[in-house]
Amino acid sequence: MKKTILTMAVLLIGSTGMWAQWGQPVDPNASLGMKDTYKDYFTIGVAVNKYNIQIPEQVALIKKEFNSITAENDMKVGEMHPAEGVWNFGAADSIADFCRQNGIKLRGHNLCWHAQFADWMFKDKKGKPVKKEVFYQRLRDHIQTVVTRYKDIIYAWDVVNEAIADDNMMFGPNASPYRQSTAFKLCGDEFIAKAFEFAREADPDVQLFYNDYS
Repeated sequence: MKKTILTMAVLLIGSTGMWAQWGQPVDPNASLGMKDTYKDYFTIGVAVNKYNIQIPEQVALIKKEFNSITAENDMKVGEMHPAEGVWNFGAADSIADFCRQNGIKLRGHNLCWHAQFADWMFKDKKGKPVKKEVFYQRLRDHIQTVVTRYKDIIYAWDVVNEAIADDNMMFGPNASPYRQSTAFKLCGDEFIAKAFEFAREADPDVQLFYNDYS
């Protein structure tokens, strides 16, 4: 049976970093952390950024309580690939290296989202909209570059994020179940399948997910 991944929210209190309940600093030598308590049932995950893994108190808490990490923002398209030919791997690399060094699993988040995306993928050099074939080629290049780079450490990718509408677009005469994102307006819902196709080409074994909320 596949283990369920449980993402836990961690409370940040004060200016010095993460603290346990009742304002007490985390003691890494205290009783078992959540990851060990529930190791036979499911994975305990936490979202981090590059700063969380540089602060000793937060590092101690992460290593004690969690056995899966998700990059909160540092692997999103707009952060990693803000312009054509421009890549910012530094923050994502530091999180991946932290996971490698500490034996923690890494979940990739995400490869295609309407927010924090790379708007240049939809425009030519004159700022005019491109055809969907051009967008698909750019998206494929992005996905395959990123998935391949972290293939040794990432066990699962959130491929497409929040493509379902969460506003009044779901109702009325022109109702659509899909968010009216730039990708959807250009490609329809086909872009969802294409993103999964590109990710699977890059890594035949990694787990692929659609991620959303309700």
